[in-house]
Amino acid sequence: MKPYSKLKMGSGSKIIIGSNAKLIADSAEFSSLDSTKTWEGIVMENSSHDTIKNCTFKNAKTALSFINAEGASYYRRIIQNNIFNVPSGGDYKVFMEKIITEY
Repeated sequence: MKPYSKLKMGSGSKIIIGSNAKLIADSAEFSSLDSTKTWEGIVMENSSHDTIKNCTFKNAKTALSFINAEGASYYRRIIQNNIFNVPSGGDYKVFMEKIITEY
């Protein structure tokens, strides 16, 4: 993504970053199209080399989810200096499942 990008998501939608993809975002804003509705967030499934810095997340039920398959690992993931505005009734700012790190 280009720095300072603004991504507006529809109600109930989510972004899925799979094992052959990576997300590089700096100073981006992720929010719902309708400020009274929530979106699901970004789901990283077995991804690596992701960089999410200085970003703002608004109205996401779970802003970032990191989910790895059994025995999978990720490396070089940078999550730094982000703002998470989780709405009332939201689940998590960051959720991690089956995480093994390698450098």
